[in-house]
Amino acid sequence: MPDPQADDWIGLSWSHWHDLDQAVRDHLIPVTAGLYRFRARGEPGLLYIGEGANRRRRLRTLARYRNAQSASYYLCWPAGARRPFRGHYAAPFIRLCEDAGCVMEVSWAADVHANRIARRKVEACLIREHLARVGREPPCQRGGRGVAAYLEARAFLVAPEERREQVVRQVNRPTFERMKPPLVDVCRYISFEGVPRGPDSSAQLRFIPEARLAPSRERIMRAGRPLAASPARYEHQPVQLANPRVGDERPSSRRSERSQRTRPLQANQARSV
Repeated sequence: MPDPQADDWIGLSWSHWHDLDQAVRDHLIPVTAGLYRFRARGEPGLLYIGEGANRRRRLRTLARYRNAQSASYYLCWPAGARRPFRGHYAAPFIRLCEDAGCVMEVSWAADVHANRIARRKVEACLIREHLARVGREPPCQRGGRGVAAYLEARAFLVAPEERREQVVRQVNRPTFERMKPPLVDVCRYISFEGVPRGPDSSAQLRFIPEARLAPSRERIMRAGRPLAASPARYEHQPVQLANPRVGDERPSSRRSERSQRTRPLQANQARSV
């Protein structure tokens, strides 16, 4: 099944991938009617598939409004107030992905689809093909219903640069290929040198749950958790007993002494009877 990021996906002739802001600034996007697609650089699948009667104007509006306000401004307006104008329905969801560390790139089809109904039919066909290939629709599609799950599932395998080939071999093992979706489609590699540092690092990388930590240095971690955790965090810590009498041997010894004192008394009472 063809890759959704390929230049000839589904028989269409697609442009090379361009940075969204640079494509808008350099007027690279055609003014014709047709289809376009978004991806996060270095990650499998697509983020959004769209269509427009004037793609240059459509994508220029998206690029402007996604940077005009934060995603929460467009998605969390006060009760009773009018929904803020977002320029493009996908703009806040594209912004959410960028805030999570995605580098946005855009590509467009060279084919011209002047008829609006025909464009939407082709768009629906592309979404179905993406679902069959990747196992999910583009996350920013249909009101961004898949963005939260997509950002939660983004995973990075962190290892030294000299072990890159070993990581690639392990991820492509047949066991992981039978997963749905395959592990190679939801993970990507990043070296220790490429890991962001500083207070904004948690906003640039998201990791999958810490419960899946490997015993070696190739750790898969969740966003907001320190990458280089303190070794003491994983060392055995002595258990502090909530009740100081728990585990104490003196109560049991007292009970044994008491039972030894009562046994002769019980024997004497039996003789008198």
